[in-house]
Amino acid sequence: MSAFHRIRRARLPLDWARGRQSWSTLALLAVASFVVEARQSPREAMLPPTGTATIAGTVVTDDEPSRPIARAIVTLKGAELRPDLTLIADDAGRFVFSALPAGHFTVTASKPPYLTMSYGQTVAGRGSGLPIALADGQQRTGLVLKLPPGAVITGRVVDERGQPMRNLTVVIEERRTVNGERKLVPVGASGRTDSNGTYRAYGFAPGDYYMCAFPPGDFLVEDPAISPPASLAVQQIGPAELQWAQQQLRGSGATLGASPPPPAPPAGPVVAYGAVYYPGTPDPDRAAVVTLKRGEEKIGIDIPMSFQQTAKIEGRVVGPDGQPAINVRVALMIGSSSGGTTLPTGAIAYRNLLPGRYTILAQAVNNSLWAQQEIALNGRDVSDLVMTLEPALTLSGRVAFDATTLTPPGDLTAVRVTLVSPGHGLPTQIPVKADGSFQVASVVPGRYRLTASPYAAGRAQGPGAPAWTVKSMMVKNHDVADAFFEIGAGDTLADTVVTFSDRLTELSGKLMDAAGKAAAGYYVAVFSEDKAYWIQGGRRLPAPVRSATDGTFRFTGLPPGTYRLAALTEVDPSSLGDEAFWQQLVPSSIAITLAEGETKVQDLRIGGSEEMGKRGSGGMW
Repeated sequence: MSAFHRIRRARLPLDWARGRQSWSTLALLAVASFVVEARQSPREAMLPPTGTATIAGTVVTDDEPSRPIARAIVTLKGAELRPDLTLIADDAGRFVFSALPAGHFTVTASKPPYLTMSYGQTVAGRGSGLPIALADGQQRTGLVLKLPPGAVITGRVVDERGQPMRNLTVVIEERRTVNGERKLVPVGASGRTDSNGTYRAYGFAPGDYYMCAFPPGDFLVEDPAISPPASLAVQQIGPAELQWAQQQLRGSGATLGASPPPPAPPAGPVVAYGAVYYPGTPDPDRAAVVTLKRGEEKIGIDIPMSFQQTAKIEGRVVGPDGQPAINVRVALMIGSSSGGTTLPTGAIAYRNLLPGRYTILAQAVNNSLWAQQEIALNGRDVSDLVMTLEPALTLSGRVAFDATTLTPPGDLTAVRVTLVSPGHGLPTQIPVKADGSFQVASVVPGRYRLTASPYAAGRAQGPGAPAWTVKSMMVKNHDVADAFFEIGAGDTLADTVVTFSDRLTELSGKLMDAAGKAAAGYYVAVFSEDKAYWIQGGRRLPAPVRSATDGTFRFTGLPPGTYRLAALTEVDPSSLGDEAFWQQLVPSSIAITLAEGETKVQDLRIGGSEEMGKRGSGGMW
């Protein structure tokens, strides 16, 4: 028997929806990835005879009247499929997936310059496709996937004199909230500007975007022993230098015994081209919004580049005894970009650095010592920087399996444990030994997350594979499986234990309307009752799922705990990292408690159109 609740259907207020940027689903710009065999026939998925069901339909434009889209790429996804199935529609836009097993499937179609759309998706770039519930032998034919045209942005990138700048990259970005932080996130790139400085980016859903152009050398960290190319940095000649040079020319014929010429003035600043946002500012907070409508071609979005004053960093790395560090590795990082080198004498010398916030990380060759320094540059040099190495930390532990019915993997070297730091570049893969023990040295203090998987990198967990889930990750006697944790100087990081369990938790149910019929296409959200776990991408904050054509929904892999369950008429994915979004769902949600290994069924009834009208445009009740 399933628990049955009558709850309110939640829809965010209209002003909230208007205040959020829409999620942009970009048509793939790498057109070469769409090159396929033109004579492929028949255009039907070649599947082993694993089932007797069929999904078939047509890909068309969303014009009135609609037109078939020939040779669109159609992809079928489902938990029962490994890997996903992809085929090419015929010249009439038709596609057929046959010999399918029973299950839930989503169908997605794409072809530039149209927007990628899934079956049942109403707005490009927002929400997800409608899962199709398929029974054994069922023939679901007549599906229609309508692809709207993508919007286009075009313009020129020019220098301060209005001359075209070639070979620059133009990046298209959106403002999104990621774990509570509002930031610009790249969503597409046009590639390089041509010889006329022209760029063209296409395949965008309606929405608000920001344009950023940067030269090939932007954020490039040079080896201190190598001078950067002249095209990346130049020295400006100021009025004083020009006047001095003119005086030198006039006095070049001076007679013997004349007074000596005045000394040369200080050299002008070194400048370089850096990232510039439309309409011409290096400050992302002052970037102008470019609003695109359906299928619109926005022309004249020109970006004038400007020189930015660079700075240099000079200093040294010393050991705990204050003596110069020998053969120390030093990396200079800005954002996710980094570059490093080994310094024989520990002397630091970075030149021609554009404005930004940099992090310098120094490590001894044996990783036993480290030092870190954050520096904000804005055209002013930093001299006499001293970084003192201190003992690095070592994280060590073991992998364990809490099994009730399954047999733990025999090859524990296939287990993946990863240490992730938002501020330290790429994740650190921690090798696991055959006995399950692991160790990683040179851990520096900071904010981290641990992730783990019992499967080797690149090995798919197909249908029928043993199902394991992370039960706990004990670091410093705290379970950090679903949260960030801080590592401080002097912390003891031994006895870390990563435990997997075969007791998987599952939450499923069915959405029904006031008449008791299946309510398909609504979004079901489940989220932890504890705000500390509202981490985008975390296990306790999964992305909302749509109820399938039979009204069913399903979540797996939720850790034990108390959750809130809500149904929504629509979801803007760009808001999923915003705490305020989830907070607004709390009043119209119900509490669900899940125990380890529990399979719970929770059906939901939503209101009819009459009651919806009494409460405005949607909402759960």
